[in-house]
Amino acid sequence: MASLYQLPCSSCDRTLQVSITQAGEELNCSCGVQISVPTMREIKLLPEVKNASISAKRTTRAWSAAQGALFAIGVIMLASAIYMHVRLSNARSQIDIRRPQFVELDFDIQDLNPYYAWKTWETVVASTNGTGLMRPRRPPEFLERRKTHARLTQYRTASWVVGAIGLAGIGTAFFVRQKR
Repeated sequence: MASLYQLPCSSCDRTLQVSITQAGEELNCSCGVQISVPTMREIKLLPEVKNASISAKRTTRAWSAAQGALFAIGVIMLASAIYMHVRLSNARSQIDIRRPQFVELDFDIQDLNPYYAWKTWETVVASTNGTGLMRPRRPPEFLERRKTHARLTQYRTASWVVGAIGLAGIGTAFFVRQKR
């Protein structure tokens, strides 16, 4: 904290408060006289103002370590959320979730000749390992893609939440007051 000194006016009995940083400047007294502020060495010879501070001139305040950490964490979270949103959105846009067009069979099983009926029966028996029970099949690929698309959507929504928390941290760092 810089000290203030009392500079007397040459025409009236008032004193002006000056600091060392004002050395060499011209000041106006309330009586209208222009006063030259002496050099730094001469200012130090003037009487010092008791209990004065220049903090009234300075309107900005330094952040505490907690505010700085909160701001830094908020910026990191916000940047991470933006990065993840872009990456997940790109991945989601590349997944085709449309259901494929299935070709419908347009014949009646009773209209099959015996040879094609026997071949169809062999295919069914082969696919069930002779037990008559169907083997478990994997779900169709488009359903797997839909699950992946839904999972990426959830992750993208989570990135929005992380971004909102980051913004809240940044805002809190600006508006939290230091205890004095």
